[in-house]
Amino acid sequence: MSVFMSKPTPPRKSILGRVPRWLNQLSQLVSPNASRQAAAQELHLFFAPNATCGAQTFWRGAPWQPTHPLLSHIQPQPDDKLELASFQFALDQVPEVQTMTFSGWGEPINNPVLPEMIQAAAEYNNPVTRVYSHGQCEFSDVLRLLESSLDHLTFQLVAPTPSAFSAAFNGQCNLHQYLQRRKLILDVLRYRQQAKLGGNTFVEVAMVVDTLSVFHMPELIQKAAEWGADGIAFETRLMLPDPNDTRRQADTLDVADGLGATVPDEWLSTLFDDDMITLYGHHQEVATFIKACQQQPWPIAVQWPVVYHAQPRQGCPAVNETLSVRADLRASNCPRQLAIPVPQNNVWEHHAWQHPECQTLRHRHSAQATQPLPVACHWCPRHP
Repeated sequence: MSVFMSKPTPPRKSILGRVPRWLNQLSQLVSPNASRQAAAQELHLFFAPNATCGAQTFWRGAPWQPTHPLLSHIQPQPDDKLELASFQFALDQVPEVQTMTFSGWGEPINNPVLPEMIQAAAEYNNPVTRVYSHGQCEFSDVLRLLESSLDHLTFQLVAPTPSAFSAAFNGQCNLHQYLQRRKLILDVLRYRQQAKLGGNTFVEVAMVVDTLSVFHMPELIQKAAEWGADGIAFETRLMLPDPNDTRRQADTLDVADGLGATVPDEWLSTLFDDDMITLYGHHQEVATFIKACQQQPWPIAVQWPVVYHAQPRQGCPAVNETLSVRADLRASNCPRQLAIPVPQNNVWEHHAWQHPECQTLRHRHSAQATQPLPVACHWCPRHP
């Protein structure tokens, strides 16, 4: 994983200002459901794709496909819809928060109060703060972030060249958008070096790799180092299941129940075998190459791609740690929003973290669970 630089020491709230947080911590301790496993340690602010971004957006290795059954429930929204008061209330729902993440298929940096949110988090409990950007923002807004107490900033470039970027979207991409994104990232990194700005912020570039591009990782690491990045994150490109696959039942990808339908293990194995893009364990040459790369010294920090395995994963710790909040204030404990938040589970509820739907998803991912996992979880970009 990437190495974080030392955190700044932010100003603390007054004793009176910290009373609400102490009350929340006390309520969790005396709650019959309270335990470290059941306490949210990460607050994730999910930014839906903006209508102007089109389809040229990857997030954690998954492309934005608005018509895909697993993603069709995520509707484009303005990047600035989440406001400071709602964020601060959401923060009070997770008194043990250790990590604050602003990400999604949308662009968090376009939210004008994002620096204020980061400052509010620092004053609240000083968690590690992370922003995941698609580079679809203004240069001045990025500099505002670097002047804040932000710990970790990721720029998703997808690919290092226009041709590779186009190939990632099957040749259907906006070249101008790619060039604009790349220019912004390079300008920010260059300015940061010259002005010695953002010394407390770890800045990395993210690239999406598959069974072909994974062999170019060494040159991509060197390129990111030349640009001035502190690190590079390689994300495994995921191929979501084909909803038109005739081998599945008609309702396999029906996610209307909020948690998603399930699929038999033997079907999953067949679908995994058909996927020639994702980095799976049975791609022995890929696994051997990645292992060899990991044993070499590199000039910057490297987050290596995940090599998935054909066997279905038995759970996900994220559902026991994360409160994920949308701009429309619906809440879920699925940080990738593949488990659909139910309409009544709103962050303004007093016990959003304890909502029955969140408890249901936790149970589906527990060690004692006997039910199959939702099909969405098998293709989730988050490695358990």
